[in-house]
Amino acid sequence: MIHDIFKLIQELEGGWPELLGSLAGSAIGLFSLMLGALYNARLNRNADRERERNDKFGIVEALLAEIASVKATLDTAAVGLLRMNPNEGHFPIPDPYPGIGIFQKFIDRIELFDEGTIRAVSELYTVLDEYCGQLRVCGSHVDASLKGKVVMVASHPIAAFIIPLNQSLSQKCADVLSHLRFQRIKNRHLLSRLSM
Repeated sequence: MIHDIFKLIQELEGGWPELLGSLAGSAIGLFSLMLGALYNARLNRNADRERERNDKFGIVEALLAEIASVKATLDTAAVGLLRMNPNEGHFPIPDPYPGIGIFQKFIDRIELFDEGTIRAVSELYTVLDEYCGQLRVCGSHVDASLKGKVVMVASHPIAAFIIPLNQSLSQKCADVLSHLRFQRIKNRHLLSRLSM
């Protein structure tokens, strides 16, 4: 069959053989160009996905570190309040809110996460932002700013309010940390599956 086609082309007269050769070459070139463009688009999509996964993994790691630090601050304050002598009078309480922390820095990348993660982290930071306001309502006042952190001063009678508040916030931090650790495991599993 192919032999017959070549024979037919050779029997053509005039410029027909050159024209058919040019058309065949152009078609092969166009096909190769389209294949190259599709392959390049696939490579770009894979690179974008990899960059998104790395960004997500990095943000999760940074949030884990920041929220663990917030939890440690809350736990330390709660333990200090439990051990406090009633005759001490006033005691300092550091504000656990990280200010312009990881969450605020990466708020424009929030779309990388699923709805549950966004909700859990947003609610935690909202509650932490209101922490000093809750302490003011129960009678404490701002004493100073230490290394960019607000330090509240409260008297012994309101310790009974602050201890459960800190424990509740610490538990909320633990819940969000568990959620983020699950996200880290899920993404690491996804990364290991894709690299096979």
